[in-house]
Amino acid sequence: MLVYEGHDVPVDRPGLDPKTVDQPLVTPAGTPTQNGLFMRAVDDYKAGRSAAEHVHVYEKIRTGIWVYNGLFKLVDGGTQRRSFTYISDGIDALMAILENRDGSADGGIFNIGNPANDLSIRELAQRMIAAVGAYPGFEDHARRARIVEVASSDYYGAGYQDILTRVPSIARARRQLGWEPKVSLEEGIRRTLDFYLKSRRTEP
Repeated sequence: MLVYEGHDVPVDRPGLDPKTVDQPLVTPAGTPTQNGLFMRAVDDYKAGRSAAEHVHVYEKIRTGIWVYNGLFKLVDGGTQRRSFTYISDGIDALMAILENRDGSADGGIFNIGNPANDLSIRELAQRMIAAVGAYPGFEDHARRARIVEVASSDYYGAGYQDILTRVPSIARARRQLGWEPKVSLEEGIRRTLDFYLKSRRTEP
């Protein structure tokens, strides 16, 4: 079973539960979201109702990404900290779970993440700007980039609460699956920029 990275923190004052905001399983109209479809597929596989399927991941970032519009909008200044995991590390962990060698994943709940890649959203934005500035042909885009702070009440509405720190414990995945994340944050950013920028035009 794949568990969203990090530790849940109880809501200590009235307001929206962050997990219901950023991880809904259905839309307001009652149709499944991508998260909902994923969970349904997992449940069907676990219950033996369907076989494992190949999944194709398509690029969802539009041409209007911040590299072109020059703005990073950071909710509440981007002080929230997250642990970022490169996709190949996540896939390796999922494959180890599905392989289930010697029953190592039986009945297990595993956090998949990279505690070494823990930093604030603001720090990530700053590193992204610096990395784009070092990318051939995109130096001017990085120089024009701006970080804009947006209040959570304006972005999400009144009463929203965020979880300020999410650092997953991957001890069980290490011990039972023999899995360890390998890609550093710097390498992950470089690979991501290679994927999105190599085939793009440099002009806005």
